[in-house]
Amino acid sequence: MNTKILGTVLLMLGCCCSCKDRVLAKFEITNMTGDMIDSIYILPDNRKDHFIQLRANAKSTFTTDMTGLPKVDGSYQLLFKLKNRTRGKYFGYYTNGSPLENLTRIYIYTDTVSIQQEYNNY
Repeated sequence: MNTKILGTVLLMLGCCCSCKDRVLAKFEITNMTGDMIDSIYILPDNRKDHFIQLRANAKSTFTTDMTGLPKVDGSYQLLFKLKNRTRGKYFGYYTNGSPLENLTRIYIYTDTVSIQQEYNNY
């Protein structure tokens, strides 16, 4: 009886260890303009066609899937359309293909973008 339980536990442990944890970067985006923002996208992201829209003065969350990306360092890139003009901004830093921050708050204004990153305090 004990060998069956031990075998089951070892099998479950093996399954859990073989699964890859998802690597996600979390963003909260706030549209501080008086206009609709279209085609908001944050790189790097494994998903294709992962865009959102934000109404004027609205807020939304955006999660970037970084699972399986090369284990390199880099920065994020925010891309969006405002008044039919594509805009972008590089910001932040990730290392070994994983985010350092828990949450990044992005405020999009008519003429600028403000970034506030939040980290766990251990």
